[in-house]
Amino acid sequence: MEFRAAICAHHLCSGLWVVGRDYQRTAEEVIAQDIAPFSYFGWQPEFEYQVDEARKIVTVTAPDAPPRSARYTGDQSSTILPRGETNVFFEPVQVPRNLPDPSTQEWPMGDVGATVPVPDGVDSKAVAAALD
Repeated sequence: MEFRAAICAHHLCSGLWVVGRDYQRTAEEVIAQDIAPFSYFGWQPEFEYQVDEARKIVTVTAPDAPPRSARYTGDQSSTILPRGETNVFFEPVQVPRNLPDPSTQEWPMGDVGATVPVPDGVDSKAVAAALD
């Protein structure tokens, strides 16, 4: 149970602050969409969680196991913390970005033209079915 709690804390933390950088979701949405449907994450109905927005820490408590936490560390993403710890044992650093502004680059390297109508001859329904 402890391992499952740690993994779920990590994925919940990542769902809130890594994936959630552009599209913010609630903890309940992250659990329902990204964790609970997948049995290998091991989410159990009796698990409880706490989100510390200010420190960007998620703690998951499982029955008969110590609470496990994960912390968002910026460019180093989310990290499972050792039992009872509230910080990582490394100095998070910002990763320099040298990419051009996506709003000035053509698709697929950027966003320009990414939402143009589907070209003639492409079966949109077949593409949607394949993606589903």
